[in-house]
Amino acid sequence: MNARTYALTEHAVTDCFVLATQTDEHVRWLAGSLVSAGAVEPVSLDPHALVQRIGTLNPSLVFVDFGRADRRRERRGACGAYCVSGPANRCARFGA
Repeated sequence: MNARTYALTEHAVTDCFVLATQTDEHVRWLAGSLVSAGAVEPVSLDPHALVQRIGTLNPSLVFVDFGRADRRRERRGACGAYCVSGPANRCARFGA
C-alpha cells in the first residue's frame, strides 16, 4: 500500500533501443543522443540477427539505418568539399 509511485517523467526502467546499421559512427551518435532515455544496442542489418536481437531484448523502439556506409566517398559538393551524410550533415574541405 505504501509502495513508491514514480512521476511521469521519471523512468523506473531504462528503455532499450535497437539500431540496425553498418556504421559505428551512427551507433555512437544515436547512443549519445538517447543517453538519458536508455541504451542503444547495435545489430547488423542481417534480418535473422535483427529478429533474434528484437526477440531477446524486447526493445521499446527499433531504428534501421538505410544509409550506405560508403556514401561519404561518393558525394562531393560543387565547392569541392566532401559532403558527409550523417548526424551533423556537415561539409568538410579536404586537401585545401
